[in-house]
Amino acid sequence: MPDLDPNDGSTVELHVYDDGDNGVAVEHYKVIGGDHTWPGYAYGGVGTNNDIDASVEIWSFFSKYDINGLINSVGIEDDNEQDAVYYRLNNYPNPFNPTTTISFSLKERVMVTLSIYNLKGQKIRTLESTELESGQHSIIWNGDDQNGNVVSSGIYFYKLDTNSYSATKKMVMMK
Repeated sequence: MPDLDPNDGSTVELHVYDDGDNGVAVEHYKVIGGDHTWPGYAYGGVGTNNDIDASVEIWSFFSKYDINGLINSVGIEDDNEQDAVYYRLNNYPNPFNPTTTISFSLKERVMVTLSIYNLKGQKIRTLESTELESGQHSIIWNGDDQNGNVVSSGIYFYKLDTNSYSATKKMVMMK
């Protein structure tokens, strides 16, 4: 990769391994002589390699793939965009360690399922699966899977499903 900023004291090498099982490709960015910016943080901080923006590179990579319908080429799927204002699905803090609070509003009493997925599209935890009253709701995820094991750092998705609405959003666990 080109050394876009010779003053940051580091360079980046891109290694692509495209002979994996089932045609899987792996892209590895190796930062030499410096740090990288954590995804979601401001690009270009002090002591950071300024040759790549990790947030852009990670999204560029994952946006190429449809992970069980959670990601498409333009972003996160929201099955019913017109209903989004009634649900206001969000989590805070994001990035988080070790817990995050997922909040949403319901416009009516409805059956709700709130689940956590990993980057492979595998459901790792169901946080809520019950009928809830209308109004504001907050559910804390402590970063563990369905078996109580703490998950590793990385990108996760939380998905809210009702009988008439489905939305998925991204969150980042950092340790």
